Amino acid sequence: MRPEEQARAVHAVVEAVAGRVPVIAGIGAPCTEAAVALAEAAGHAGAAGLLISAPPYVRPGQEGLRAHVRAVAARSGLPVMLYDVPSRAGVAFSDETVARLWEEGAIAAIKDATSDLSRPARLRRLCGA
Repeated sequence: MRPEEQARAVHAVVEAVAGRVPVIAGIGAPCTEAAVALAEAAGHAGAAGLLISAPPYVRPGQEGLRAHVRAVAARSGLPVMLYDVPSRAGVAFSDETVARLWEEGAIAAIKDATSDLSRPARLRRLCGA
């Protein structure tokens, strides 16, 4: 998706909900530069936050994942929900990477699609209440 298409889609949803619910825009792109452009477009179109996944097909290491999320979050200025969906992205965020992103203030929440039912307890220990 191009940034202009992202902006049109987000703007249409923002108008449709008319302030009744916050609009969280999904951000997924194979490179950080493209993800930043999508995030900026979503922000200009009125998104209240972002749902950021790992870059698909690229399979970066944990430091690369962290750098990707931090860059998109910093440039957008919007709250970020991390979307850990390894079945689609091809790579998972480790618990430690999630905790570091949380401690750094880069993420505000997580949408976990790993199917690991013991993970919430581990993340709570690492990130706190």
